[in-house]
Amino acid sequence: MLFVTLGAAASLFTALAQDVPMLFAARLLTGFGLAAGIVTTMTCVAEFFPPARRGKSQAMVMVIGLFAIPITNWIASVTVPNSPDGWRYVFAWGAAGFAFLIAARWMPESPRWLARQGRFAEAEATLRGMEDAVARQVGTLPEPRMVTRPNVARAPWANR
Repeated sequence: MLFVTLGAAASLFTALAQDVPMLFAARLLTGFGLAAGIVTTMTCVAEFFPPARRGKSQAMVMVIGLFAIPITNWIASVTVPNSPDGWRYVFAWGAAGFAFLIAARWMPESPRWLARQGRFAEAEATLRGMEDAVARQVGTLPEPRMVTRPNVARAPWANR
């Protein structure tokens, strides 16, 4: 959420820039926010989505993100020619990321992250909430199965 806030605030800061150094600083911060947002989103998908759907879900996240390009181009084509400050409206559009912060209040914390922080009761409660929500949609869930191989880092091209 930090990087979404950074990207949205920096985009708004860009729209309000009064000189070139301020514009440069704001664009630099916007770039950091956007780049970190992509990494964070992909990490969240890797945390919450089952392995069988993870790749497709990550691709869908990228497609949705890439749709912002033509939408932003359309906004620019409407606003820039019609006002001397039209370029500012394009950057103000980037502040729409603040809407995510409102939606993020209802997103659960990653159970894996909670467990790594030693917050096992919270991790278990979060997992139980996710399992209950899925069970309401699909019925009884199968019992979890034990992992038979050690959890070790390996090269992505290694055999499974």
